[in-house]
Amino acid sequence: MITKIFSFFIPPYVDGEEELPFPGTEIPLNGKAFDFLQEQYSKAKDECRIPIVFIAKDDQQANDVRDSVIKLLKRKTLENASLLATRLWRVTDARPGHGLMFLIMGKTNGLQNILIARYAADTGFTANATKSSLSVALIENIFLKNVGAYKAALYEGSAFETDFWEGLAIDKQNRTFKELSDYWIKNFLESDFKISPKRGSMMLGKAVRKAILSTENLSDKHDIISTIALAKNLNGKAISATDYCSTFSLSEGLTNHILNSLGNETIRETKFIFESETFKEVTAIRTIYLNNGAIVSGDAEQFSSIWEENPTIDENIEYKTKGKIINEKVRTKL
Repeated sequence: MITKIFSFFIPPYVDGEEELPFPGTEIPLNGKAFDFLQEQYSKAKDECRIPIVFIAKDDQQANDVRDSVIKLLKRKTLENASLLATRLWRVTDARPGHGLMFLIMGKTNGLQNILIARYAADTGFTANATKSSLSVALIENIFLKNVGAYKAALYEGSAFETDFWEGLAIDKQNRTFKELSDYWIKNFLESDFKISPKRGSMMLGKAVRKAILSTENLSDKHDIISTIALAKNLNGKAISATDYCSTFSLSEGLTNHILNSLGNETIRETKFIFESETFKEVTAIRTIYLNNGAIVSGDAEQFSSIWEENPTIDENIEYKTKGKIINEKVRTKL
């Protein structure tokens, strides 16, 4: 249930300005504007899926933005809301441009929550047509309902002393995850991803590689390996380890095998921003092509233990390995 809504027009910050140039307003809890915002509020938990956490300042259990959020939740006034609006204004430049900020507060199942949302400005036309004429006018700084272009963060809790350190974020604008991280999460919210893109991608990559190496069934091994080449299409997207497996339609058995290979349940369901290059480095297969037509290949991390490399007198390289043949294929090179 929504208890209070404040809104602010946020232009790009201009050096030298000390105060937000436009006042905010309280949105009545009825009417079309409220109906739309209530819909966004009700969908927030499903749409905000990237876990974030406030960064404690100077090794102290304190964060300026969290303090402002709690101050607003304790006393829901326009003055307290303007603290967050001013902060967003000071980190806004020409890249995100003009925006409309909403601070939506409410209660769900006994927990207090706040949805902080920013809609991007757009430009459009109005047309008034009659049987004898048509007039067209350009309107700037409009915020369209159907574009779905907004940034948001949701915080929820019951105890002001201990809760509201973690939240969930979303970015539905057409921007890279780095812009989401720098502008919205780091600069404005003074937060960071709960699981960094690099750490999450590395953990998932190691689990996938471990699953490949420990799988004896060749068909299953091939199914897992085939996902690695396709993983580049996930770059910049928010996923969990479970999402990775379902995206590539891996069987329940292979999904459980990869999840069990994590050794850490943190990213099974927790989403992080996927970095394809980091994932590729962890899951890489090292391949060496020799001038005699031979191809030497193996897991990149274990390559030196799989192959023995010996330089020869005639400046060639001799590779040796030992193992049982479990499969053999003949391919025609075109």
